[in-house]
Amino acid sequence: MPLVKGAPHMIQYKSFNSCDRRGFSYVVGRTMFETNGLPPSLLDPIKEADEIWVPTEFNRQTFAASGINPENVYVLPEVILTFEGSLEGSR
Repeated sequence: MPLVKGAPHMIQYKSFNSCDRRGFSYVVGRTMFETNGLPPSLLDPIKEADEIWVPTEFNRQTFAASGINPENVYVLPEVILTFEGSLEGSR
């Protein structure tokens, strides 16, 4: 799918070494670190995103303690599918 300028854009954690807005109207970063601090090299790119989505309250507190505005950090837990079977044909 091509990138659409002026549209919202999500940056996944694996590519969060820069926050290249490329003309996007709103940037959401989805990331996590299972440590009590963030790598200094990621602070500026993370601060440039409009929102950061993390999976736990621990991550939110870690980001805030590292200097990220906690008002921009939202906890969205990981999803776990708890059923057996196939989703094929369920639409």
